[in-house]
Amino acid sequence: MNKRKARKILEETYQIAYNATLTGAMRDGASILRETYNKIRESSIQNGWIKDDFTFELEDNVNMASVGVAAKLLCALLEDEYDENGFKIKEEENE
Repeated sequence: MNKRKARKILEETYQIAYNATLTGAMRDGASILRETYNKIRESSIQNGWIKDDFTFELEDNVNMASVGVAAKLLCALLEDEYDENGFKIKEEENE
């Protein structure tokens, strides 16, 4: 999985969790969203995109609102950074 795909899935996870929190629909889907978040988090750590100590694994009893917040924050961590001229900033190898 690449960063772009991970961000897309996290954005969808956030949207589903957000809508479920507002409407009460799909409340039982929290476990699927939690597992998805945890797998993307683990993949992001293994690929060196984020540090292990900056995020947390979601527990079994997590609610939709918590899944949404965690997904949105992880997505932000995976965003590419650009300089003032619009050029992508090269990521450090050992950050």
